[in-house]
Amino acid sequence: MKITYQPAGPEDAPALHVHLESVLRETIHAPTRPEELPSLRELREHLADAGGSSERHLCLLALDGGRIVGHGDIYRGSLAANQHTAMLGIAVQQEYWGRGIGTALLEHLLQWARHHQVQKVKLNVFAHNERALALYRRFGFVEEGRERDEFRLDGQSVDNIIMALFLDQSKK
Repeated sequence: MKITYQPAGPEDAPALHVHLESVLRETIHAPTRPEELPSLRELREHLADAGGSSERHLCLLALDGGRIVGHGDIYRGSLAANQHTAMLGIAVQQEYWGRGIGTALLEHLLQWARHHQVQKVKLNVFAHNERALALYRRFGFVEEGRERDEFRLDGQSVDNIIMALFLDQSKK
């Protein structure tokens, strides 16, 4: 297995949509349901500013051959007052868990953040997602807060954990 990584563009919307549907059908670690996904048109618009040269947003694809098996998004803050921050998210198809894809995506996304002088990277993760929590902690993310009973999945209460990593170590 040779996984490659590349920035997504609008032309990747159909394949990314298939990937997102797959991830959402197979996992209990996402609040979104497949029927809540954006349309192809909306996804194309989302990806229009997500290329590798964008100052604001990167959507990175993990590819096994030509098939998207994982992706990560990172967005800079949209206000002048929070341009030093970025929010990220990662999703990997379950059959590819444990192969280092999440780690590689996170490394690439943090590299983009450093290149763009982002000082604080934030994310949200379900409290029961131990694999993701372990990955983020390994990279130095710390819990900044917990939203209790933020989601209800299959009738079960799920807490949302807010984590952050300061890339500028003097702000820790």
